[in-house]
Amino acid sequence: LVLDDTEAPTITQCRTGNVVVEATAHWDLCTSDTAVDGIDGDVSDTLTYTIQDLKTGLVMCRKAKGAIANGIFNTLSTGTFVVTVHAHDHAGMYGHLYSDNKVSVERTITVKDTTSPAVDIQGAMPAVSECTATYVDAGARCSDTLDDALSLTIPVAHTTDVNDLVPGDYAVAYDCRDSHNNAAKQLTRNVLVRDTTDRKSVV
Repeated sequence: LVLDDTEAPTITQCRTGNVVVEATAHWDLCTSDTAVDGIDGDVSDTLTYTIQDLKTGLVMCRKAKGAIANGIFNTLSTGTFVVTVHAHDHAGMYGHLYSDNKVSVERTITVKDTTSPAVDIQGAMPAVSECTATYVDAGARCSDTLDDALSLTIPVAHTTDVNDLVPGDYAVAYDCRDSHNNAAKQLTRNVLVRDTTDRKSVV
């Protein structure tokens, strides 16, 4: 006969400490933790999860079952997230303060965006322009795994030394940075300014 049961279960985590994950990575929250109680034995069925954004304080889910918590968490939001794992026994009125004995443990997940975007030059490579005509560049686009997933448009900066009035070989350089300031590798388009217009002599 158990007259009192004030010992909480013990949780064994499937992950501990801080886990660093790349943004947009296919990553599992890991909800195969276990909980064992000295009297009730395996109480893993009581496990629930709370996920909170450490910076904003936003609670993504509170004491949700593993499958639900795993479905809510994703790697499209960067930052550090605290995962609190909860469990309890079935002591009931025989437990501490006449209720089930509860226990919780924490771990953190840090989602970082360290992947550089990529420049995609549009149009001809190289481009050819007639001398004295105004060169119109076809431009470039910038793609990024995270920003594209969030439907964010990344502006592309370009620099050029093209002189429409002087035949020669010129270049247009393209650069971009994603929303987390990761820089793309600079790409360059060669622009060939040529004089192919026949000159008619005046008598």
